[in-house]
Amino acid sequence: MSETSRREFFKAAGAAATGVLASTTASPAAIEPQTQRVSTNADRFRDLVQKREPFECISVSDVLSARMVQLMGFRSVVAGGVPMAEFQGLPDWGLTTIDERINFATHIAENVELPTVADIDDPGDPLSVYRVVKKLERSGIVSMHFGDGNGVMGRVTSITPANEMIDKIHAALDARSAGILISIRCQSLMLEGMEKTVARAAAYAEAGAEAIQFTPTPSFNDFPRISDTVKAALAAAFGAQESLSLAKQSRITVVRYMSLLDNIAQSAAYDALMEFKNTGMWAKSSRGQRLGSTIPADFRAKMLQTDEQTRRGNKHNVG
Repeated sequence: MSETSRREFFKAAGAAATGVLASTTASPAAIEPQTQRVSTNADRFRDLVQKREPFECISVSDVLSARMVQLMGFRSVVAGGVPMAEFQGLPDWGLTTIDERINFATHIAENVELPTVADIDDPGDPLSVYRVVKKLERSGIVSMHFGDGNGVMGRVTSITPANEMIDKIHAALDARSAGILISIRCQSLMLEGMEKTVARAAAYAEAGAEAIQFTPTPSFNDFPRISDTVKAALAAAFGAQESLSLAKQSRITVVRYMSLLDNIAQSAAYDALMEFKNTGMWAKSSRGQRLGSTIPADFRAKMLQTDEQTRRGNKHNVG
């Protein structure tokens, strides 16, 4: 028997065994009709990107902040490099390991029903990229974002050669099976200038990258011209005073609000602790009410999935 015939035999035998097992263990109620394909988070995210209409991708630091974004009706979140590093108590200097980055993004993606992007920073050589994509897809991540810059202590000191980045992009495309979108951060503006950086971005898009972000962010006036050259969706980091209307004017699709929620939460905690340190009370920070009372009770219940857990407990006679 040839190697091909042997593989086909075992594949058919495995499928038959699976069918027998399913027919003996599954009840009719457990079998769901397959008459229509259910859209996955990856499909939803890809649709957003391909429409080329601006949409928000909000950086989150944990499951609860991601669920807040989801319950508010926003369309995607990103597990960014800064909150990943801060979760480990570190600055965003590339000090986290690849497993720490994957685990951080995975924990969020597995606990929300919202497209989740993972900023992997540097996934390694093409063989490592292949494995990372496989892991991220199994976790439900919709997009892997990584950069071409190399450096120390938060400073980009060199850029990965374009041909090596293209090899990584090709490896990522070979690895994916669930439609994970490949997004590249071009970090060469300060070292190579606009012309060479845009040429790099165009080459990355030609290789199959579907979204491109520039770091640092160019002038918004430059984006329409960049869009004419780079045949991929453009992404950009926006600040607190920059809106989706600006993105539309600039032909930016993926609007990343990076670290804003985390910074706001940390600032509120700092102010509260300073109030307590200086006055012995929390009255101003808590607005004179029970802590957390500004979050509606029904919203908090949804955020914590209290009703779902209650139903599950009742079903299984807990308590």
